[in-house]
Amino acid sequence: MKQRFATLTAGLSVPSPMRDPEASFELLRIWRDIAPDTFPVRLDVQEPIRAPIDPDRIEDSRVKQFGVAWYATRRHPDLLFIFLRGAPQHHASIRLFFYDPPSPDLVAAISGLIDLWADHLAPDYGMVHSLCAAERTEATSEWRADVEADLTGGHVQWGFTPELRRGLPTLYWRNLLGRPYVDLIGRETLLSAPAFRVEERTWGVRLQLTSDPPADQSFDAFRYTREQVLDHIGRQFFISGASDALARPLYPDLDT
Repeated sequence: MKQRFATLTAGLSVPSPMRDPEASFELLRIWRDIAPDTFPVRLDVQEPIRAPIDPDRIEDSRVKQFGVAWYATRRHPDLLFIFLRGAPQHHASIRLFFYDPPSPDLVAAISGLIDLWADHLAPDYGMVHSLCAAERTEATSEWRADVEADLTGGHVQWGFTPELRRGLPTLYWRNLLGRPYVDLIGRETLLSAPAFRVEERTWGVRLQLTSDPPADQSFDAFRYTREQVLDHIGRQFFISGASDALARPLYPDLDT
């Protein structure tokens, strides 16, 4: 049985419903300009419709007909699925899954893309992470809800921002913590985290745990850093620690 694991996952949760097709067009334009080698080639929604996306005519794509929920794919050089799921009133989620080995060039391209999207959208939350076999084993034994894995595949699966307010799932290789989390956890606490790189941005704090994404041979070192940073930030802010310890909702205006 062939295994198919999403070895690189990235995404954002943004405080916007993303209901206007122009919002999708702008994301695609940024993608086309910053990482053209990974740009999706086909809109793959409402099968059997699989209409191509012409990077020079993004506004003519069928994205405008599918509203707040669409996904797109490409097969070469990296098998990719991207999902954009809007929300009726509040938060939208953008997720990318790559199913080929994460080369340094691919990691750099997608990290740069997520950074530009973050500067454009001011997300509440975002991440870039490489899921290796060692972490799949850890996640399965610890019943981590953020990893879906079986004999045929697996990927990192994190929730919408209204779900994340009940507690973050864990820390990933690259973490984008927007203003709600900076206010909750504390700016100085985040900026002093013992991670490879911590940077303050206009929208919040970007925290990268190690120089390179985790792989099987480096996962023990990654896990050590992750646990150190979790202790520093406070495990009460994470589902694995004690989500009930969150003293106040991040989004009191949203229905629970």
